[in-house]
Amino acid sequence: VEEAIQQGSRDAPRDKSSDERSVTMRYVETNPPAFAARTAHAQAGPDGKWAVELAPATASFQPTWIIAKSGGRTLAVDEVLVGEVWVASGQSNMAWPLNRSNRPRKGVRRPRPSRIRLFTVPRTAIDVPQADVQATWTSAEDSKALARFSAVAYFFACEIGQETGTAVGMINTSWGGTAILPWTPVAGSPE
Repeated sequence: VEEAIQQGSRDAPRDKSSDERSVTMRYVETNPPAFAARTAHAQAGPDGKWAVELAPATASFQPTWIIAKSGGRTLAVDEVLVGEVWVASGQSNMAWPLNRSNRPRKGVRRPRPSRIRLFTVPRTAIDVPQADVQATWTSAEDSKALARFSAVAYFFACEIGQETGTAVGMINTSWGGTAILPWTPVAGSPE
């Protein structure tokens, strides 16, 4: 499972456990990207929700692991890169996939795809905010995932990666043909 974490931020991984057990989260690094602290703890509330504040991380191309333990359960996420994380959103121009762009093969060769992580939010119409989505991060080395990913978002990731010299995670939330009203908060909607 690939993933990306924003460098220099205090990311707060969250989840929900089935009980009020404590949660321990730690990094396992083969080449440490200088995390100030390697272990963090949290206590799940009565609703089972928990959040862990992690120390700011320095960018690294070296994949790391994040391991969370609660009770007898262990969840391990490998291939985690630390770098820039950006959201790409919009309508049809942003949703246009790389395999339908003018020169898709040129895009596949820029820069090293192993340094770019892709996340596509599924297109699901729903009236209330959701705590989670059914999707996973993938590496841009996955040619099938890359072919379906937003061309604009991917080329933007290439540019950011070249300018900053860091790994890049792109979150694609675009949906062609949608009206603007569903993208605005309810408080901003006309009555």
